[in-house]
Amino acid sequence: MVSILVPVYGVEKYIEKCAVSLFEQTCNDIEYVFVDDCSPDNSIGILEEVRKRYPERDKVKIIRHDRNRGLAAARKTALMASVGDYVIHVDSDDWVSPDMVATLAEQAMKTGADLVDGNYYHATDSRVVKEFRHFEGRTEINIKLLVSSSELVDNRIWGRLMRRSLIVDNAIFHQEGVDYAEDFSVVPQVLYLAKRAAVDAYVYYYRVDNANSYTHSISDKNLVSLMKAHTMVYDFFRSTADFNSYKTDLAFGIENVFKTAVLNKREPSSLIDYLPADYDCSPFSIYHKLIFSRDASVRSMGMIYYKVVKTLRYRPLLLLNKVVALGTRWWNRKGAGGTDKK
Repeated sequence: MVSILVPVYGVEKYIEKCAVSLFEQTCNDIEYVFVDDCSPDNSIGILEEVRKRYPERDKVKIIRHDRNRGLAAARKTALMASVGDYVIHVDSDDWVSPDMVATLAEQAMKTGADLVDGNYYHATDSRVVKEFRHFEGRTEINIKLLVSSSELVDNRIWGRLMRRSLIVDNAIFHQEGVDYAEDFSVVPQVLYLAKRAAVDAYVYYYRVDNANSYTHSISDKNLVSLMKAHTMVYDFFRSTADFNSYKTDLAFGIENVFKTAVLNKREPSSLIDYLPADYDCSPFSIYHKLIFSRDASVRSMGMIYYKVVKTLRYRPLLLLNKVVALGTRWWNRKGAGGTDKK
């Protein structure tokens, strides 16, 4: 059996289309777990009405939180309440193809895979905006690109069939409060542990015109959530035998959080408290000093330094650090009205 997990909050405009696409699946052996995260609108009322149209769908759970706990908590509640051998996360403003479950489950049965991926669309009600194919690279490369925040690999949790026991037995759970980048907090862990397969079929429609989506907002709270997600992933890989192989890419991912803060004119120093406990940022020590400066010009130097470091990776860092250190000293003396005398 496959369990479909759906968090519900503030989607009265979209929940009907989502629910209809789920209840009209060609596969019969499906459990539905909806979690009402104290939605302030009529989302659940609409869902209940849609449910009545499909009396044959008798494995439907609607669980209500006693308070608004956020997206990550809703995803975990749904997972823990499910009993299927496999789970598929679906966002309540999205919709899916009629044969999504059958297509993904058949591939899982055929290959013994723990995770089955498919293609998907970015879409609105009226049109498909863009097509996306599943990433076909080797798993190790896939994960390294993902944890370094590369845009070549997406970190979506929705639209993928995953073996429930793999997630539960390895305690790969969403952390309450990590609502922005909640996908990222768990997907690299699943990819690392799972036997993976894919289908060359478009099975999911991701809505891109919902302005209330978490992905449309970069706030201080969301930046903290993003850093917490990276820390969760870093801590997971630190517990594996392959940590040294992934360490560089994990570091670049964390540095990208700082870059995101600077680019969005947020204060990056507030993120330091959420770094991994033993995080070694020595290759970026000068970069940190630059971007934490209150001088906008100095922060700009930090961004230039960041781009050079990411392009060249670690090879010339020692020399580059010395050059930047001399430049920073000269800049600070210049700003203080002094001269660069030895």
